[in-house]
Amino acid sequence: MHLTTFLPLLTLLTPSLALTTRSPIDPVPSPWNVTHYTEGCSPAACVYTFNISLSNSGTNEPSFSTTCTGNNLTPDFQACEDPAIATREVNGWSNVTLIVQHVYMDGEARFTVTGNHTIVNPGYQAYDFVVVQSEISAVA
Repeated sequence: MHLTTFLPLLTLLTPSLALTTRSPIDPVPSPWNVTHYTEGCSPAACVYTFNISLSNSGTNEPSFSTTCTGNNLTPDFQACEDPAIATREVNGWSNVTLIVQHVYMDGEARFTVTGNHTIVNPGYQAYDFVVVQSEISAVA
């Protein structure tokens, strides 16, 4: 075959190849900073408290800084001092998983961002860690 045979074929394929090109990926959200996480347990329940903040997300997620307190008896999310942030804990054998949810509006869309972090043997000392967002949904 000659080059002249491939040129028309190449011309036909070039536009279709261009359609499969992806745009740059969306920015990755910044993790939420948790400070002074403590948990205390009695035979009745465990109670936790911590500070959580986001100063610059790299996305449209608004900044926040709040204090959260909750217990492991309530299976539902419990609102923090800033009601846009809510938390709950899921107990494991020798750990707890803290689940954090941030609900906010961006224009007409309501975004719900959820992340979690597992703390092994929480005990009574204060912990600092980050919560990475693992799920984002929006309803317009």
